[in-house]
Amino acid sequence: MHPGRLVDARSDLTTILDQHPAARRLWPALALIERRLSKDGATGVARLSVTVLRDAARVLDRLVDDWCGPGLIALHEHVGLVLRMVHGEDPPYAAARAAPRFEMQVQDGSMTDFMAMDRLWDERLAHEA
Repeated sequence: MHPGRLVDARSDLTTILDQHPAARRLWPALALIERRLSKDGATGVARLSVTVLRDAARVLDRLVDDWCGPGLIALHEHVGLVLRMVHGEDPPYAAARAAPRFEMQVQDGSMTDFMAMDRLWDERLAHEA
Protein backbone atom coordinates (compact mmCIF):
# COMPACT_ATOMS: atom_id res chain seq x y z
CA MET A 1 0.00 0.00 0.00
CA HIS A 2 1.32 3.45 -0.92
CA PRO A 3 2.50 5.38 2.18
CA GLY A 4 0.01 8.20 1.60
CA ARG A 5 -2.85 5.75 1.34
CA LEU A 6 -1.57 4.00 4.47
CA VAL A 7 -1.81 7.24 6.45
CA ASP A 8 -5.33 7.83 5.10
CA ALA A 9 -6.36 4.23 5.89
CA ARG A 10 -5.14 4.44 9.47
CA SER A 11 -6.73 7.87 9.94
CA ASP A 12 -10.13 6.86 8.51
CA LEU A 13 -10.17 3.62 10.48
CA THR A 14 -9.31 5.42 13.73
CA THR A 15 -12.00 8.02 13.04
CA ILE A 16 -14.63 5.30 12.66
CA LEU A 17 -13.48 3.36 15.70
CA ASP A 18 -13.40 6.53 17.82
CA GLN A 19 -17.05 7.32 17.04
CA HIS A 20 -18.36 4.88 19.64
CA PRO A 21 -16.70 3.66 22.84
CA ALA A 22 -17.62 0.04 22.10
CA ALA A 23 -16.53 0.03 18.44
CA ARG A 24 -13.19 -1.67 19.05
CA ARG A 25 -14.88 -4.34 21.15
CA LEU A 26 -17.63 -4.89 18.56
CA TRP A 27 -15.19 -5.01 15.63
CA PRO A 28 -12.09 -6.72 17.06
CA ALA A 29 -10.68 -7.46 13.59
CA LEU A 30 -10.71 -3.75 12.74
CA ALA A 31 -9.18 -2.88 16.12
CA LEU A 32 -6.37 -5.36 15.44
CA ILE A 33 -5.82 -3.94 11.95
CA GLU A 34 -5.69 -0.44 13.45
CA ARG A 35 -2.95 -1.55 15.88
CA ARG A 36 -1.00 -3.36 13.15
CA LEU A 37 -1.20 -0.37 10.81
CA SER A 38 0.16 1.86 13.57
CA LYS A 39 2.95 -0.52 14.52
CA ASP A 40 3.99 -2.30 11.30
CA GLY A 41 2.16 -0.58 8.44
CA ALA A 42 0.76 -2.60 5.56
CA THR A 43 3.11 -5.55 6.22
CA GLY A 44 1.49 -5.95 9.65
CA VAL A 45 -1.88 -6.41 7.98
CA ALA A 46 -0.41 -9.02 5.61
CA ARG A 47 0.72 -11.08 8.63
CA LEU A 48 -2.78 -11.35 10.12
CA SER A 49 -4.67 -14.64 10.04
CA VAL A 50 -7.14 -15.38 7.29
CA THR A 51 -9.95 -15.46 9.89
CA VAL A 52 -9.19 -11.92 11.04
CA LEU A 53 -8.91 -10.68 7.45
CA ARG A 54 -12.19 -12.34 6.44
CA ASP A 55 -14.01 -10.72 9.35
CA ALA A 56 -12.43 -7.35 8.60
CA ALA A 57 -13.40 -7.64 4.92
CA ARG A 58 -17.05 -8.27 5.85
CA VAL A 59 -17.17 -5.28 8.20
CA LEU A 60 -15.29 -3.01 5.80
CA ASP A 61 -17.64 -3.99 2.99
CA ARG A 62 -20.58 -2.66 4.99
CA LEU A 63 -18.70 0.43 6.18
CA VAL A 64 -17.47 1.38 2.71
CA ASP A 65 -21.09 1.47 1.53
CA ASP A 66 -21.99 3.91 4.31
CA TRP A 67 -18.79 5.87 4.82
CA CYS A 68 -16.61 6.27 1.75
CA GLY A 69 -13.43 7.96 2.95
CA PRO A 70 -10.47 7.39 0.61
CA GLY A 71 -8.46 5.69 3.36
CA LEU A 72 -11.23 3.26 4.20
CA ILE A 73 -11.60 2.35 0.53
CA ALA A 74 -7.83 1.80 0.28
CA LEU A 75 -7.89 -0.41 3.37
CA HIS A 76 -10.84 -2.38 1.99
CA GLU A 77 -8.91 -2.99 -1.24
CA HIS A 78 -5.73 -3.88 0.65
CA VAL A 79 -7.47 -6.45 2.87
CA GLY A 80 -9.03 -8.03 -0.23
CA LEU A 81 -5.66 -8.11 -1.96
CA VAL A 82 -3.97 -9.77 1.03
CA LEU A 83 -6.74 -12.38 1.18
CA ARG A 84 -6.21 -13.15 -2.52
CA MET A 85 -2.43 -12.96 -2.75
CA VAL A 86 -1.32 -14.31 0.63
CA HIS A 87 -4.13 -16.70 1.51
CA GLY A 88 -5.39 -17.62 -1.95
CA GLU A 89 -9.03 -16.87 -1.39
CA ASP A 90 -11.52 -14.30 -2.55
CA PRO A 91 -12.79 -11.81 0.01
CA PRO A 92 -16.33 -12.56 1.27
CA TYR A 93 -17.82 -9.65 -0.65
CA ALA A 94 -16.47 -10.96 -3.99
CA ALA A 95 -18.71 -14.03 -3.83
CA ALA A 96 -21.76 -11.93 -3.02
CA ARG A 97 -21.11 -9.59 -5.93
CA ALA A 98 -20.50 -12.50 -8.30
CA ALA A 99 -23.71 -14.27 -7.31
CA PRO A 100 -26.09 -14.72 -10.23
CA ARG A 101 -28.98 -12.32 -10.36
CA PHE A 102 -32.50 -13.66 -10.64
CA GLU A 103 -34.60 -12.74 -13.62
CA MET A 104 -37.80 -10.80 -13.26
CA GLN A 105 -40.68 -10.99 -15.65
CA VAL A 106 -43.03 -8.00 -15.82
CA GLN A 107 -46.68 -8.62 -16.54
CA ASP A 108 -49.88 -6.66 -16.24
CA GLY A 109 -51.63 -7.21 -12.93
CA SER A 110 -53.90 -5.71 -10.37
CA MET A 111 -52.94 -3.48 -7.46
CA THR A 112 -53.44 -6.47 -5.17
CA ASP A 113 -50.96 -8.48 -7.24
CA PHE A 114 -48.49 -5.62 -7.06
CA MET A 115 -48.83 -5.32 -3.28
CA ALA A 116 -48.35 -9.07 -2.81
CA MET A 117 -45.26 -9.01 -5.01
CA ASP A 118 -43.90 -5.97 -3.20
CA ARG A 119 -44.33 -7.75 0.13
CA LEU A 120 -42.49 -10.82 -1.23
CA TRP A 121 -39.68 -8.59 -2.48
CA ASP A 122 -39.31 -6.92 0.93
CA GLU A 123 -39.25 -10.33 2.65
CA ARG A 124 -36.57 -11.56 0.26
CA LEU A 125 -34.41 -8.49 0.86
CA ALA A 126 -34.83 -8.83 4.62
CA HIS A 127 -33.85 -12.48 4.41
CA GLU A 128 -30.70 -11.73 2.36
CA ALA A 129 -29.54 -9.00 4.75
